[in-house]
Parts: sequence; structure tokens; C-alpha cells
Amino acid sequence: MKFSYTTTTSDADWSNGVLDNVELRNGGVRLATKTTTRRTEVVSEVRDIAADPDGILYTLRTNGAVYRYDPATGFRERLLKGTDRAVRDPRAICASSNRVFVCDATDGTITALSPRLHRVVGTLQPDLDEPTALAYASGTIYALTAGGLVAVDRSGTADTAFGDELTDPVDFAAREGALYVLDRYGGDAGTAGKAGTTDETGTTGELTDAELSLRVLGPSGSTTSDSTLGPDGTFDFGDETFTPTCVTTLGEKPVVSGPIDAEGGDEHGIFVYDPATETFDQRVALEAYPRKMVAQSGDPDTQTLHVVTGEERTCHGFRALDQYVNHPRQNRHVGTAILRYDSGTKDIDWHRVTLDIIRSSASTQVRVRYRATDEPPLVAFDADCFEEMSQAEASTVRGLGIESMWEFVTAEPDALVPQDAAFTRNDIHSWQAEGRTVLASHAASEWTTSDVIDPEDILLDDANGRYLYVAVELLGTPDASPLVDSVRAYCPRTSYLRHMPEIYQEDEQSAAFLKRYLSVMESSFVDIESEIESIGTHFDPYGVASESLEWLEGWLAADLGQDWPESARRELLARAPELYKKRGTKAGLLELIELYLRHTNPRVSNPLQQSLPEPSKPVRASSDTNAQSGFETDQTTPKNGVSDYRLFFVEQTDLSALDEDVVDRQYGSFLSGSRSFALFCGSLDSDEQVEALQDIIDAESPAHVNGTVVEMEDEFTLGESSFLGLNSHLASREFSMGEARLGEDTVLTPRGAVE
Repeated sequence: MKFSYTTTTSDADWSNGVLDNVELRNGGVRLATKTTTRRTEVVSEVRDIAADPDGILYTLRTNGAVYRYDPATGFRERLLKGTDRAVRDPRAICASSNRVFVCDATDGTITALSPRLHRVVGTLQPDLDEPTALAYASGTIYALTAGGLVAVDRSGTADTAFGDELTDPVDFAAREGALYVLDRYGGDAGTAGKAGTTDETGTTGELTDAELSLRVLGPSGSTTSDSTLGPDGTFDFGDETFTPTCVTTLGEKPVVSGPIDAEGGDEHGIFVYDPATETFDQRVALEAYPRKMVAQSGDPDTQTLHVVTGEERTCHGFRALDQYVNHPRQNRHVGTAILRYDSGTKDIDWHRVTLDIIRSSASTQVRVRYRATDEPPLVAFDADCFEEMSQAEASTVRGLGIESMWEFVTAEPDALVPQDAAFTRNDIHSWQAEGRTVLASHAASEWTTSDVIDPEDILLDDANGRYLYVAVELLGTPDASPLVDSVRAYCPRTSYLRHMPEIYQEDEQSAAFLKRYLSVMESSFVDIESEIESIGTHFDPYGVASESLEWLEGWLAADLGQDWPESARRELLARAPELYKKRGTKAGLLELIELYLRHTNPRVSNPLQQSLPEPSKPVRASSDTNAQSGFETDQTTPKNGVSDYRLFFVEQTDLSALDEDVVDRQYGSFLSGSRSFALFCGSLDSDEQVEALQDIIDAESPAHVNGTVVEMEDEFTLGESSFLGLNSHLASREFSMGEARLGEDTVLTPRGAVE
């Protein structure tokens, strides 16, 4: 037999019901949340701060030392001593994904540090004049100097293309494709008054009386916004105003901080600008004058802001956290979603209700209440149900066709406010919130309640009528909430009793028991039939449930990546037939390695949204097919976010084609024999990646071939006082040093010494 059923499974389905202190989340419902701010104190005596794209914080202390701080773990380590001769007078820092740049006020140079190697790896000489702030974006370093805002390229050349756009910049922030600059004009212009200016004592001057604007510039200096914030009174929030001193960005939203223009002058805050409403909203209240501010990359709603404040120059971290909301009228963390199902026929027996609860814990509960009726109104609309609604106002609402509380709370607020009404849209919002609570209270006291906590399948008792109302009550804590993904209601109530001889149906009481008894078995068969109908999803790599991935991998013999990220496992399943055709070849091995790296590369935000890689183009090939190793010889180029790993195969035939014994000894040490190869790559992001690549090679190489992963380092160091192309040079290819090994028994000397 077949049951008729209706399902609530999408945001639109849930929105047709009544939601009281719950919110939609990925097609389901959970308790409503609110954003709170968690404050942490990092360290004091900080001159400047910077954050890399991964959220790691770097602090420049007033004594000249540079520290690395991980907000997630609280781990702190020193990268540069204050007495280090490489930077004599550090004044500002910025960070990229793998470098920290420190600006030296003595000679205007920028020194690059490697956080991984804990040492200086290079120096740029743009000759900056009194630098006060640095920022990094899109491969360019931007510096705020006495001469204005400049851009420093990779060669160390400073470009002053921003001079025509800015008057007297105070502070700035850089992100990909845009610069946000606090520009001051009028009043006492000059370096001494800038918020970012730091003197020899480590203190920062406050803004003098001047007009401010927040300019949005392109990387080359062009203005990317037709309007600027300020100085026409737009630095305000609500009925108050403030004076910005620092700027950063949360995603595409500019964020400024500064003192509030109020009596006493001791109030400060952090303000986020919303381009849609063109208004500022105070996000955080500060206890001291803000001097520097940065934000990590990522989701604007979950980023951490770090701010240096006060005379002590203390660095604070502010992180936005979501907490579940206490019900405003019940004083506990509870919410209710009430659904109404319409069978279209009166006197229908509703059979069962099933729930898909995808998240629950010992501190949460889900309870279900239900009621069936042939008349849609459950609670009549009446002014007595509300605290502040008059009989006249209720009469006006009823004149719009509203007869029940359900109709009232599910109606659009604008449709309930006639032009001549004495109440407003805000009044309707307030009354609808009360109406939702009234319906939830009615369900708790008058409806049938399931005895099962966190029920997944409920057989309904005495549920007869055209309409079935189902109330799903969620109970949680400030930090935990159940998540109900879907609800399904079945009708009519039928059972295998209709297939039994009539003698089993003659006695009404016995028939009722037997009907319910048989419906238990029939419900199980319905679930089996439903599973058969949806069996196709189990064979879809991108549609199969996470818990069934392992089964599908075993079925397709694609279980190599069971420890990989789920996105990589799904792509491997989708491409399994294609990759099987290339198994045992260099091209197939390279595509499989690229697939894994693309999904474990932290610089790729969502690998599943990228198109699948195109067939790789050969960029180099050996002279002929390598019969010894069993590999084809097409050398391919990595694609889709893995080009930084520089994948490259070396085989014995590659070395035999060279006439240099030194090269043969150097690379031949990685080969175990004639039937072997080495995969050079790097630098990788973790030891797990190295192990995973070795597992891929071991599993996918021909049985008679041995493969080794060789990780390469990024850095090539000549020495502290050696500059390639200035006082040191590498000889041309014709210059031969015989058996000497560069870097071991041969040293590059200054150019003068060579000549």
C-alpha cells in the first residue's frame, strides 16, 4: 500500500509555520541566536600589530621585539629580538601568508621575516621617510610615511601614486582590490598629529582639530567609490557622533574606532559601516583611546578584531560569538516551531509523524505535540490575548479578515496596517511575537504530547481531521541547541487490517487494537519502500550521505583517501572511472596528487566550487617512454590552486641524459634504483600532506616501481651580507668548478674579491 505524506524540509516550508524563538539553519530549525563579543587581553607595550590571512597575530613591542601569537591556541613565540642588528629601529609591521615585514625607521628599509624559519630572509630598500604603518595586500606592501601613502613592489621600489588622491592620511587598511584610508584635511595638518605617528618613547599622538573622511581607493590610487564618509557629519551612530582614529576591514565592510564625541571624552568604541544602509553600528565599547586595529581574514561575522589601546598600549582581542537566546517570556532556552498540514479532506486519520534530528546532545531535548481538527482556527483572535491591544485595535485587525491567532501571526505585517490605523508596523511586530507565544502555550497545555524525548517516529493517537498541527519544541542551553532538519506527516491511517478476513473487523474494540498493531509492521515496510525509492542517492558521489561514503568507496575500490577531507573523497569518487584509465601512469598519479592537494590547500576556500581540472597539458617529456620505470613520460602542470607546490618527477633516465656528475650524485641519492622515481614538491603545509602523498605513490605506482616524496624548501640563502647581483654573483653555465659543491666546499665571495 502507499501512504500519502507531506514534508517540511526547506527554509520556505518552515517559514509557512509559526516560529517562536527559533531560527532557520541550513533547511532546518534551531534555537534563535544572538551575537556576543568575547574580550581577551593579549599583551601590553605594543607598538604595532598585524594579522596574516590565517588569523595569526604578530605584535611589535615597544622594545623592538616581534612576537607571533595564535589566538586559537594561545601559543606565543618570539621571531625577532629587540637587540637584533637586522632592524635597528622597528616602527611598523604587516604580514602575508608566509612572511612578516618589519619597517626600520632608521634607514627606511623593510625586512622580511620567515615565521617558519624564525630568521630574516630578505630586505627591501624603498627608502621610506618616517614610516608609521604598513599593510600587505595582493603581493604589494603599502606604507604610511611623512610623505603620504606609498606602495612598495617586490623589487623594493616605492610608488607615490596616491599623492593626488589624499591630503593628509591618518591611518589605512588594505585588502585585495581596495584601500580604506582615513584622510584628514583642515586644522593642523602634519605628522605630529597623526594617530599612527609613534615617537621615540613609543607613544602615539592623538588627532588634532581637523575634518576627516574615509576614502576608498583602488590599488593604483584611483577612487573606487563615488562617495566618501565624512566630513559632512556621517561619522555618527544613532544620535551620537565619534572621531575615527584607526581603520581596518571585516570582509568588505570598513571598521573604524575612536573616541565618542560626548561630554567627558572618556568613551570610545569600534564601529562597523554597513554600505547597504550607509550607517555605522557600534560593535564594541572600549575603555581607552584606540591606537591601532587589525582584523583577520574570513567570515565577517566570526572574525577576531585586535586593538591596541591606552597609554599602556595594551592589545585586546574581540571575537564575535553566537549564543542561543533565552526565551523573552519563559526565561529559559526554549523555542517552538508549529507546523500545519492540510490533507484537503475532512475526517482523515493521520497515521504518523517522523522527524530528522541531525544534532542533539545530553543537554538538549526535542519534544513533539500534535492536534488534528476539521476547523482551522485553534485559538480565536482576541484582544485579551495581548498585553497592550485595545478592543478597537483588535476590531480593526478582524476587519481585515483575521479570525484566528494562526492567521494573525502568519500574515505579513504591512498587510495588517490600514492607512487610517491608530497603530504602526512596530505594534504589529510586537503583537505577533506575543501571538506566537500564545500558540506555543496553547500547544503545551491542550495538545497531545508524545512521551518520547527526541522522537524520530511517532504513531499518532486520535488524530482525526483535515488539519494536523504539529508543535516541535526545542530545549537547549546558551551553548547547545538541537537541530531538526525535517518533519514528515503521513495520512490516512490505514493498516493491513483491510486485507484480513471480515471476522477480524466485526468487533470494534478488537479491530482498533489490531489496526494499530498491524500499522507498526506496515510503517516499517513504508520506510523500506521509501528507501528503495531514494536508492539512487547512495550512488551519487555528491549526494550520498557522509556516513555512507565509506560504503561507496569500498564498492568502487576507491578507498585510498578515507583519511582525506570529505570534499576530496567525493571528487575522487566522481572521477574514479576517469582516474582508473590512467592508473599506473605518471599522468594519473599527478592528477590524483593534484586532487588531494587542491582540497588540503588552505589558500583554496571551497574546492568543490571549482571546476574539475581540465586535461593536463604536457610541458616537458623525456626522449621516449621509460620502459624501466613503467611510467609514461608526459610531464604536466599543476592546476586549480596547487601550482605553489611545484610538483616535478625525476627518474633515472632524466639523470642519465645529463653530463654533470655533480647533478647525478645530488639527485641520484633520492633514487633507490633504476626502477624508481622521486616526486619533488613543496613546500608542503603539514607533515600529514607528506605522508598522504607517499601513500598515494605507494598505492598507485606499478608494483615493480619505488617512489619517494622529496619536500623542497622555499628559501635559498647566500648569507647575511651577500646580495645576489650586487656584491655576489652566480657564474654562467660555462663556468666549471669541477668536483666542488656550491655551499659545501665553495663560498661565493664579494665581487671585488673575485676581480
